[in-house]
Amino acid sequence: MTSPNLIILYVKDPGESASFYRNLLNREPAVEAPNFVAFPLEGGFTLGLWRRSKVEPQPSAIGNRGEVAFMVEGEMLSPDIMRTGASAACRSPRN
Repeated sequence: MTSPNLIILYVKDPGESASFYRNLLNREPAVEAPNFVAFPLEGGFTLGLWRRSKVEPQPSAIGNRGEVAFMVEGEMLSPDIMRTGASAACRSPRN
C-alpha cells in the first residue's frame, strides 16, 4: 500500500516561506527554486512550498490551499517544472 509522503502548501512566496520553515524546522531545504521549495522531514515525509500563482489549474476555493501527494520512486520534478511551477508533474488518478 502506498502512503502519502508529501504535503504541498500553496504560498505567496516560496523563498519567504522557506525562511520561516528553515527556522521552525532548524534545517535547510533539499530543493530551493523560485517557485518551489522542499524540506525533507523525519520518516521520509517532505514538506513542499509551491508558489500559489503558478499552480495549474488554479484552485477555485478561497483560503488556505495545498495538496497531499504520493512521490513515485525514481520520478523527480524536472528543473523546468520547479522553475515554472507547471502542474504537469501532477498526474490524475487512473482507473
